[in-house]
Amino acid sequence: WIVNANNPTPKADNPHALGRNRSAGYRARRAEALLAARTRHDADSMGAMQMDTLSLMARDLLPLLHRAKPQTDTGRAALALMAGWDGTMAADRPQPLIFMAWLTGLQKRLFGDELGPLYDAWRGLHPLSVRDALTTTRHWCDDTTTPARENCDSQIGGALDDAAHALTDRHGNDPAAWRWGAAHQARLDHPVLGRIPVIGYLFNRRVAVAGGAVTLNRGLMHMTSAEAPFASVHGAGFRAVYDLSNLDASRFVIATGQSGNMLSSHYDDFIARWRAGGFVRLGSAPPDARQLRLRPARR
Repeated sequence: WIVNANNPTPKADNPHALGRNRSAGYRARRAEALLAARTRHDADSMGAMQMDTLSLMARDLLPLLHRAKPQTDTGRAALALMAGWDGTMAADRPQPLIFMAWLTGLQKRLFGDELGPLYDAWRGLHPLSVRDALTTTRHWCDDTTTPARENCDSQIGGALDDAAHALTDRHGNDPAAWRWGAAHQARLDHPVLGRIPVIGYLFNRRVAVAGGAVTLNRGLMHMTSAEAPFASVHGAGFRAVYDLSNLDASRFVIATGQSGNMLSSHYDDFIARWRAGGFVRLGSAPPDARQLRLRPARR
């Protein structure tokens, strides 16, 4: 049983410097919980783990965010939708989109004033910093650029209003009709042809996907992007479940297709299977093919 998901692996009292570019550990904790939930696993349960979209980050922060008292009708409607959400980053639901936009806006309200021009270089996804600011280091909640002294509750509510306004501009006036998948689309670009000006889009594919930056079904985002801050730009392009008792029963899938030729039917025929968590099985070659030997030509 080995779990690692870019998380810190040493104990907290480890005296050695092992780098700083590490995740908060939510994905590793989720994997550990799913592994511990069963006494015996099989290929189906392993495949299901790869597609898991529950965000422990959302579960960690939501109790703090629910103190919000938004001042706009859209903000209040968005808050009502968040009641009872369990943190699953489903593509066909509005809650993940509201949460991510809310968290992004709150992070800027908490740290943008102190960091000033450095904020753009630092911003991204910093859930532990947000949690600390709302609990143990609450002085971050004050906006140092105003004479008034803001508190954390007002910043949480203001951030939700900010998020609701931004999402209305992009996704319409009805928060219940917003969808995470409309913003969180996997960008499956041809590495060469997809960069050709004017016609490059013909070679690229976009598909709404579930999950997020800290779920096991991972989709990292360039949150500094003004155009598409929640687009999935880095994830599992290849998934496999290896059955060590019967390697012929192992399962595989890739994100697009076997061919790089867009005129081929196999250019993108795996996308739907990949998104849904499906696999194909690749059995052993027939007996006569196993005896094939390739030898260099003699000169």
